[in-house]
Amino acid sequence: MPPKKQMTSFNEHHIIAYGLKICERALKMKQVVSVSCRFCMYFGHEEKVGAKRKATTNIQYFHSPFRADVYMRHMLSQHCMNWERYSALLNKEKATFLGKIAPLVHRNTLQSHFGRA
Repeated sequence: MPPKKQMTSFNEHHIIAYGLKICERALKMKQVVSVSCRFCMYFGHEEKVGAKRKATTNIQYFHSPFRADVYMRHMLSQHCMNWERYSALLNKEKATFLGKIAPLVHRNTLQSHFGRA
């Protein structure tokens, strides 16, 4: 029998620690269902030197199980330079960093106009 998938609940401290945004909550339990990377929203993915393909413009969404190592892997592979600046800040500075530094880029999609539901 395969091992049961672990259901790690979302830690609210990860919002500031990893620059995340809550996207969806369960209706009855109010538990977090998905979060998105605000670095993807504000800065986009960084281009890698010598890469064969262009960097994607998609926003990274994380679903349960919510694990810090998954966030770190994404930050180090897709937002290395901006993550380095962000991780050096204090928590008070992190709370306002993304709003001050980068304007939000709105995409011309149905989800951006009407939401996920």
